[in-house]
Amino acid sequence: MNNSAQLRIGHLPWRYASGRIDVPGLRIVEGVPWELRVGDRVWHLTHVRPEEGPREPAAFAKHAKGVAKKGALPFVVAPYLREDVRRALEAAAVSYFDFHGNVHVEAPGVLVHVHMPVTQEPSAALGIVGVRGAQTILAQAQRAWGVTDLASEARMSAGQAQNVMKTLEAATLVHTEGNGPARKRRVTDPGRFLDWLNLQKAGREPRGKLTCSLYGRTPQAVWRTISDRLEGTEHAITGAAAASILGVGPTSLPRTVVRIGGRGPLRLVADQLQAEPTDRGANVMLWSDTGRLGITGSSTIEGAVVAPKVRVYLDLQAELRGVDLASEFRERVLGY
Repeated sequence: MNNSAQLRIGHLPWRYASGRIDVPGLRIVEGVPWELRVGDRVWHLTHVRPEEGPREPAAFAKHAKGVAKKGALPFVVAPYLREDVRRALEAAAVSYFDFHGNVHVEAPGVLVHVHMPVTQEPSAALGIVGVRGAQTILAQAQRAWGVTDLASEARMSAGQAQNVMKTLEAATLVHTEGNGPARKRRVTDPGRFLDWLNLQKAGREPRGKLTCSLYGRTPQAVWRTISDRLEGTEHAITGAAAASILGVGPTSLPRTVVRIGGRGPLRLVADQLQAEPTDRGANVMLWSDTGRLGITGSSTIEGAVVAPKVRVYLDLQAELRGVDLASEFRERVLGY
């Protein structure tokens, strides 16, 4: 392949920008319009997001090919693409790119294919309590963690905390210091830890959702109203709204996602908010947070209760067009 191949996309993920991932034969740069350039030849790219298409791999590959603009190549970008999705895209001659280093670029006379060893795949699946423990550790990645420390801060039993530590050790995500009761663990690579946590299924989809409409002249007014009216009810703003509160992302938001603690009906929470449940014109979405993923470790910022930063990043990817914002949030706020 011609060594002058260049791929230009709107946002360059942290691993590529920092040089931790280098794709042989392909120079990847940030900018618009999205395009593939090889010598004098240029192909425009149509950015396709997995969350906007069918879940079944073959159907998604067909969708990706169908939504490409006339004369452009479909180009799928995601933080991580499962192997079955990648195989389906390759069979359909659809190019893709993920933040782990899996790249497939296909155009007339051009083929770049890089498969990264799946070292980031979970060595063991965490339950929802385990996910809460892991994100608690990652939130203070420089800290030395003991089992009792984790049990206290993640609100779990000592046995559950011990199991989380064993899982992280098996995945080589932490290293140990000391022996016996004084034994501590430290995160070895926060970026790799975050990628691993992002692959855990528990807590990815809340058990209950409710969309509703809450009056507010600005998003900031809506956030203040939420915190004022939900005083006494465990809650935390997450996703794009939380990212905006933390200084990243749009100031005008179509919807604010709020994680709600407890197991009661979300309609009772909507009543407390004085919000009208509706599917049309909704600007607030309530999520049942039975695993306390957004509640544990939350903080109050400018009068609004905000989920932990790691959870904000993970929840961003469940929102429409949240993948690009998640990448920006990771670089500017998390820093790994």
